[in-house]
Amino acid sequence: MRSYLDTAIAAASAAGTVLAARFTEGTTSAPKGDKDVVTPMDHAAEQVCLSRLRQDFPDFSHEAEESGRRSTGSSFTWYVDPLDGTANYLTGNPYFSVSIALVQAGEVITAVVHNPVTGDFFTAERGSGARLNGSPIHAGSAAAAAEAMAATAYSFEPALERESLRALRILGSRFRRVVVNFAPALDLCNIARGRLSCLVDCGSTPVDHAAGSLVLTEAGGVLRNYGGGGWTIRDTGVVASTPSLAAELDRMLLPDATAVQQ
Repeated sequence: MRSYLDTAIAAASAAGTVLAARFTEGTTSAPKGDKDVVTPMDHAAEQVCLSRLRQDFPDFSHEAEESGRRSTGSSFTWYVDPLDGTANYLTGNPYFSVSIALVQAGEVITAVVHNPVTGDFFTAERGSGARLNGSPIHAGSAAAAAEAMAATAYSFEPALERESLRALRILGSRFRRVVVNFAPALDLCNIARGRLSCLVDCGSTPVDHAAGSLVLTEAGGVLRNYGGGGWTIRDTGVVASTPSLAAELDRMLLPDATAVQQ
């Protein structure tokens, strides 16, 4: 039997092949909720991904971005976002990924984030560190926000939109540069590899951040849910950073909160 990690890599690779095949020529889109979009490639990549996961582990539950939750009663659940960064994919921006995490009893134990355009595979297994294309990676060490690159994304949910924009204003006034990618899985991985220093995303969902959260913490980064001092993948929103910036970031956003490692 394949290992959990080998299966996740195979599933991400298969989904990535589907996405890469149509990336250059483009695809159509349809509305998803009030302000989001979905493409046929989201659905196609998810179908291929879930099929590959079920091939090796048919009894595991899954929670997927487009098709939702399928419960088998297993203590293992695959969390799948077949195309994290749909708007980027749709507009020709190669900043998107296939994100797969295996969760056991609420804890992420295996993670894969794959960018089909660059070919990069970010992987992690609990207690074994994080890797990029097989080589160990570690979160960076920017000394202060004024020297650092930050990422954010704002939620379109009415209850979170105002808070999201407040966070964007704070980051824009304190960090050297802020990017808005709407692709939290890759943002978390880019903190893990040292290219970004933090991510503040009020609206990320479990399938958005499950895999990236393990890559980040195994690389030495810290994270918590937005609006609280602890971390669980089941809650919405994430505040993630290098260890050296965690306290400063908390003071900016929530003076009474404390960043904790997963």
